[in-house]
Amino acid sequence: MGINKKYDGYVAYSYLDEHDFERFELCDADKTFPSYLIPLSEEEESRVEKLAAENVMISLHDHPVLFPKNMNEVFAFNREGRQSCAYEALSRSYLDCVFDNLMDGTCTIHSR
Repeated sequence: MGINKKYDGYVAYSYLDEHDFERFELCDADKTFPSYLIPLSEEEESRVEKLAAENVMISLHDHPVLFPKNMNEVFAFNREGRQSCAYEALSRSYLDCVFDNLMDGTCTIHSR
């Protein structure tokens, strides 16, 4: 918790092998969704850093999903039911916990 998060290279579903589900080349989150920082004064930035260091930051509405690089594959990707989270990007945020919508609205999972 706090502002000293470290990304260790974890990738969603890395424990599954290549036969468990169809793999898709995912977008580069930093290029597809570049960072946007709200301009703050030095005093405001200091206050944000203090709040992040002293409190647990929870988001009740974010969608940290990595989609396929080729968006024409999004429906096949969603049917696999293996959406990937942008863990690396989240590690650079002040968020400690994210409640995702768990594919609500995009869930078209099929059974093999």
